[in-house]
Amino acid sequence: FPSHDMSLEETIKLIKARKVTLLDVRPSDEVLKSDTLYKKYVLHIPLDQLKDAKDKIPASKPLLVICRGRLCVMSSESTVYIRKLGFNAYRLDMTWYQIEKFLG
Repeated sequence: FPSHDMSLEETIKLIKARKVTLLDVRPSDEVLKSDTLYKKYVLHIPLDQLKDAKDKIPASKPLLVICRGRLCVMSSESTVYIRKLGFNAYRLDMTWYQIEKFLG
């Protein structure tokens, strides 16, 4: 499924078609909860709450894990952790702000 060779265009198509779940693992104080586009496309569960919130994560489709961008270790740690829980998860090297430009 989503891989490093997938183009941005292909990834955005999957997000728009809701064939993947965008999982944002940033702390709550970094997320603007009133953003309608964000609420439409993103499931927000901070990294430190993943263990307790695993029942809120849909297992029916792949997860694309996002945080602060390419160099953010939170998305790497989260992806590894979520895979250990049995989910189909991939790290997306983009921030929500980079992605939202293509969804609006």
